[in-house]
Amino acid sequence: MATYYGVQATKYAAVAAGTAGMASFVTQDWDEPVHVCYDSYISPAGAETAASVLTFGRLPKGARPLFFLVNYTGVTTAVTCTGLAIGSTAASTGITTMATTGHQVLTALQAVSSTPLTAAANITMTTAAATIATAGEIEVTCFYMGGGIG
Repeated sequence: MATYYGVQATKYAAVAAGTAGMASFVTQDWDEPVHVCYDSYISPAGAETAASVLTFGRLPKGARPLFFLVNYTGVTTAVTCTGLAIGSTAASTGITTMATTGHQVLTALQAVSSTPLTAAANITMTTAAATIATAGEIEVTCFYMGGGIG
């Protein structure tokens, strides 16, 4: 069985083995903290329709999203979404129907996780069908690394 390394792990392995100097391992990946952007939306009497855009917080320039946690409660009709976006870029797909109370964990797509944001951008969710009942609430938490690493 062979061992395979990612790009940064390859550089680190060479430094650890003594076959490369530390100058070849210029990255912040190993020490960058994970940050969180959290926001919630409470529906005003089911005003949303298909293609409504819900905005959940703003990520700073340099952020690299890792994954999202979507919580919902009091959503009495089956709400579906086309996914999450950061700015105009699709950030995650796979949001299944939200009904009653629950949560979903969604990984960030490579389009937003592999390159640091060049400007601050909003996190948005676009509804595909149904509305949210009165007092229905959706929470979105985005976990991201914030130093423009990589």
